[in-house]
Amino acid sequence: DQYRKVFTKKDPPRPYARFCLEGIDGSLNVVVWPDDFQRLEPLLEDGAAVLIGGKLVHDFRDEHEIQVIEMIPLTDANRTFTKRLGLRLTEPAVTDAHLEGVKAILRRHPGNTPVTFYVLLDSGEKIRIKTHRENFVTVTRELVLELEHLIGEDDVYTEVNSKPTLREPTKRKWQKRAG
Repeated sequence: DQYRKVFTKKDPPRPYARFCLEGIDGSLNVVVWPDDFQRLEPLLEDGAAVLIGGKLVHDFRDEHEIQVIEMIPLTDANRTFTKRLGLRLTEPAVTDAHLEGVKAILRRHPGNTPVTFYVLLDSGEKIRIKTHRENFVTVTRELVLELEHLIGEDDVYTEVNSKPTLREPTKRKWQKRAG
């Protein structure tokens, strides 16, 4: 559904948004409070695929509601939540030609995500090699597919941020204190 732009009762009134988030298993009411509304309003497009981070609370009707603290276009989720790209290679795969192929792919996807090589030597030892900043990438589906095609599906993986949101929820002045 499209969002409803609502205004606070305070003087001066401040805009915020309410909408219904529809998913496979049902729907949930959502609110974007004034402190976040201006920053997130461009993402409040009807039918847009977004990743929402927030707090699940009970609203004034005692129904579940999400209080949004961040919204990220789904197309940006990999780029936003990936902490590191890992590439696993065996010793025989570490050839100049093979490494040049990997390097060419990495250079087509520049960004801020570090890349680490994990090399399994024939002796059984494992070596970890962190790449230079010039080889950091923007993790996209295309990048992962290109690398998987070159070095193998099971040898490309991402380490993701395990926190549920990038920003911590702020406590509203009017909310009850826990305890």
